[in-house]
Amino acid sequence: MFHPKTAPSGEEAGISFSTLKKLAITDEQKNILKRIEQETIPSVRDAWIDYFLKHTGHSECREV
Repeated sequence: MFHPKTAPSGEEAGISFSTLKKLAITDEQKNILKRIEQETIPSVRDAWIDYFLKHTGHSECREV
């Protein structure tokens, strides 16, 4: 599983929160994105990112 590292900009390496925000269309997706942004445990945040991408139809974005 891919574990992002925090970049100096505050974004995760390999993951752009601004891009994720563009994908969040429904209220459910926006709520998931809030959980991702607030999560401090990397493995839990990683799981939320996977869940988010699956629910936006972009699960292939996480394949490494």
